[in-house]
Amino acid sequence: MGPATEASKDFLVSSLFQEGSREWDQEKVESLLPELKTTILSIKTSRKGGPDKRIWLRNPS
Repeated sequence: MGPATEASKDFLVSSLFQEGSREWDQEKVESLLPELKTTILSIKTSRKGGPDKRIWLRNPS
């Protein structure tokens, strides 16, 4: 894990959802983040649909 690459700098969690849904798109997760697939797919998605926002893991929120 580290800083976002140029290709992924505008990437949002919602980009990993199925079109028109708040369910994970398993194929997309596998193709983009294979090393994190199990971890990502174990996270329950929000039913209320909170906004995506950028965070940096090394700084306190």
